[in-house]
Amino acid sequence: MKNMYEILINALQADELIAQVTILNGSNVGEKLLLWPDGRKYGGLGSEKLEKQIIEKAKELFQRQETRKLEFELDEGRISIFIQVYPPSPRMIVVGAVHIAVPLTELGKTMGFRTIVVDARSAFATRERFPHVDEIIVKWPSEALEALHPDEGTYVAILSHDAKFDIPALQVPVQSKAKYVGVLASKHTYSILHEALRENGVSEALLGKVHTPIGIKKLGSRGPEGIAFSVMAEMIAEMRGVEIT
Repeated sequence: MKNMYEILINALQADELIAQVTILNGSNVGEKLLLWPDGRKYGGLGSEKLEKQIIEKAKELFQRQETRKLEFELDEGRISIFIQVYPPSPRMIVVGAVHIAVPLTELGKTMGFRTIVVDARSAFATRERFPHVDEIIVKWPSEALEALHPDEGTYVAILSHDAKFDIPALQVPVQSKAKYVGVLASKHTYSILHEALRENGVSEALLGKVHTPIGIKKLGSRGPEGIAFSVMAEMIAEMRGVEIT
């Protein structure tokens, strides 16, 4: 039977989002618990009441992918807990090898993302245009996204601005665990995409996670570089759990 350390290492090697909980004081000091966002757990803390409280708090930390030291009040006193959240490696998937994709993926590389460009048009998705990206996939976007399995460390920017690509492409990440999904579209264009996806059975709750118009609007950015900067800023805000108002 694997021990907790082996299970944690295997999860990290698989790039899973996972948290390790450690009790810092009291009679059960040193006890550990592993948690996953889907509700799985391994180990125990010696207190069912404490575990229930921690699991609820961990849901928030998983959403923000944030590590915290917390305190909980039990009958025996105040218990200090350290919740170490291990986020997956950040991955930026850009759909549409358009002008904005060039500076956006350059910024992504600078910020430590693994960068992937997806486009069915081989004339645009080339190494000459994207020498810096980690991977170029010349394939129908929806098929490529399905094969890439967006997870909690995935940030998807759909930039192709073409409904025949955008509708099937958008349907994949909004129904996945992707941390961020943004679409380059006007309000009118997105209303068409929104209605098409709703008719395809995508719930309003899932559609609500889409960032559109893409990027932080208050920056007032213009041109490919400026828009890329605003998109990158919005992705980082989502990563850090910062609400932009």
